[in-house]
Amino acid sequence: MIVNDDLYFNTIVIRRPTGFSGLGTNYIVNLKEIQCWVDNVNILASNSDSLNSYFAVWTDKGNDIGYFPNSPANNIYNDIIEDSYGSASPTAYNNENIALIIKDISPTIINSIQSIVLYNREDSNFGNRTIGLAIELYNIDNDPTLISPVATTNEITINDDVYRFDFHAIDTYPSGDFSDTYSITKIASETLALKEVVSEFAESANITGGLKVEAITTTGNVDVGGILMVEDINVEGSLSSIQTQVDALIRITGGGVNFRAYSLSTATINAGNNLVYDIENFDTEDSYDPSTYIYTIVIGGTYVFSLG
Repeated sequence: MIVNDDLYFNTIVIRRPTGFSGLGTNYIVNLKEIQCWVDNVNILASNSDSLNSYFAVWTDKGNDIGYFPNSPANNIYNDIIEDSYGSASPTAYNNENIALIIKDISPTIINSIQSIVLYNREDSNFGNRTIGLAIELYNIDNDPTLISPVATTNEITINDDVYRFDFHAIDTYPSGDFSDTYSITKIASETLALKEVVSEFAESANITGGLKVEAITTTGNVDVGGILMVEDINVEGSLSSIQTQVDALIRITGGGVNFRAYSLSTATINAGNNLVYDIENFDTEDSYDPSTYIYTIVIGGTYVFSLG
């Protein structure tokens, strides 16, 4: 099934998106640890065994170029904040296009992120190697060549020991639980870390009490029992499928977008194969295909799927 993909990320990239070229020979990426906090848990450390990470030159981002001896890419989320550094790119590729790529993260909704914390190398002048770096989040299923991040931090411009990038859900983190010292169990405090609020990222719909829609094209009337914030309305053409989408956008605020499919088969389904739910008895958006067993979401929002 497809679950509102454009609001989710499953890949993290650390790189210099504008190719910052002011570091001379200091383009090696060497860092201690990255943490991604969701529901008070660092989801990178807790799922580290299933992640796939490597260093690459961004112009050839699918090619693993190896790492500096004893400093593999996966040390970046090993739940250890090393004294010097844990992960380092190979010196043979010392240029502004080096990237650290972390794949196979469990699909995670952007708005559920509390904060991303990055621990920098501190010794000597090597901390400057973070200058120009940014953290980018991608949905590699929708964007297999990693062209359009669904969220990104600003580029780092200051050499600091700890960076904290707060997202939408930071307010859900217990206010008294931030750490003034290096921690693998808590988010770094503002006293310890240089903080940035990440507020700009790609969204298909933002529903927080009201309904925010970037554009609606319709020839019919739209009645909304609540708040409808619209930046642009283009009233032109025929109603047809556009009206269907408008109706669904309105219904989603009341939880009315849903479907049910089931099977009467007693066959055994082996791991890795689709479950055969070939009988459908309702589908408000006509989005489930009982021949392919795929539900395609056409309206952005937060969906809950139950399976039995």
